[in-house]
Amino acid sequence: MKQINIAAIGISGVGKTTFLNAVARRVRFQHLTGGSLISAARQKSLANRDSLRLDDIAKNQRLLIDGFNAARSPEYEVAILDGHILIDADSEIQIIDYKIFEELNIAAFLHISTTVERISYHRSADTSRKRPIRTETELAEQQGLSENYTKSAASALRLPFKRFELKDADIAADFITRIKLSAD
Repeated sequence: MKQINIAAIGISGVGKTTFLNAVARRVRFQHLTGGSLISAARQKSLANRDSLRLDDIAKNQRLLIDGFNAARSPEYEVAILDGHILIDADSEIQIIDYKIFEELNIAAFLHISTTVERISYHRSADTSRKRPIRTETELAEQQGLSENYTKSAASALRLPFKRFELKDADIAADFITRIKLSAD
């Protein structure tokens, strides 16, 4: 069985994990989070994973690739990487090169979006995380950049791309099923 890898992209606080948990009630897949994979490789606790954005991004991406490949389980037909295409490194936004997704053998991209008010609320309500404080205008800009860079990566790699709102779990499950069936 060939495993299909899909990237679920969105800015920090958008609700990627919550969204993917809702999708998982409709279609079976392995859910791997980029931050957890890199934290494990760097031997950092999950509580300190937000500091990863300040570490060497190139090294983090190498660790991500190695961790993702090691963590994928053959019992799943689909593995979804819950991650980012841009990193908010306090003073600047760093873009992840699309070739990283090529090395991860990504077959399709999902981009998860929601209102900036909801993102702002998620980020302020989640006291377990230490994310940069951003205005709603900055979050809107980041979300737009994230979606555009994800589309560009999908286009460069000639892969399917679809944007989802948090309410679209059923539609996302259908999209993932179609990607899986097209690979068979």
